[in-house]
Amino acid sequence: MKRNREKNNKDFITDGYTTDKIKEVIKEIREKYKIEELNSVLTETEIENIKKEYTFFNSRYPFLFDMILKKDLDHNRLNYMLNLREKIVNNKTTVEKASEKLGVEMYNEYHKK
Repeated sequence: MKRNREKNNKDFITDGYTTDKIKEVIKEIREKYKIEELNSVLTETEIENIKKEYTFFNSRYPFLFDMILKKDLDHNRLNYMLNLREKIVNNKTTVEKASEKLGVEMYNEYHKK
């Protein structure tokens, strides 16, 4: 569920959660559903239940939602992305520059190898 955004459009900030609130919800979901302790992936039923309980988070941050339901969540990547988001919020970078930086780094890490 990707949304098209205009350049420097920060509506995604004003109509969503703060970065701290996002981190809080992520921690809550992962602890409540003991995702770190899972022996396998969540069932479709479990995922649907979490989606119902966290409807706003799921609809507003679908990429993050899918990411945090995985046992092998890359916490470093998650924190890096949230820190980039915070830089956008604080006008230290633009959406375009942050997206380009992340894209280049991920390409270099995953595609070049």
